[in-house]
Amino acid sequence: MHLREPMKTIRVRYFETLQDQRGLCEEALQTEAMTPEELYRDLTNVHKFSLSATVLRSAVNDDFVPMNTPLWEGDTVTFVPA
Repeated sequence: MHLREPMKTIRVRYFETLQDQRGLCEEALQTEAMTPEELYRDLTNVHKFSLSATVLRSAVNDDFVPMNTPLWEGDTVTFVPA
């Protein structure tokens, strides 16, 4: 049986192309994503971002981190084209 991950509220910040495509520089949202990589995949499915995750750097709480870093309630995730 697959258990669902609990929803968490996080803040997402977008830069450059992503900001242009989303039309926002940041937003708060609810997500089950466990990593920035999962979050970006979910956001791309909704907003049709044109950039692959492979050309992005991710930061959590203002520190650049690998895309597989765990996310927690209240985190701020920033996506920056590399």
